[in-house]
Amino acid sequence: MVSQETKVDIDYFKRRGHSYREIARKTGGDRRSVKKYAENPELIGQRRANVDRLSILDPYVRYS
Repeated sequence: MVSQETKVDIDYFKRRGHSYREIARKTGGDRRSVKKYAENPELIGQRRANVDRLSILDPYVRYS
């Protein structure tokens, strides 16, 4: 998972003309993750939605 600070750093370095490989080296991240956030700046401020997932055991809860 990439922190908010790292996402901002990726955007900063990309605006300065650094390559994905250079940015990955400087931020300690993966080149593909750097590319994803550099090409989609709208992802920088977003967080994943919390989804209430069912447990595998939920169908059996009533038997306990």
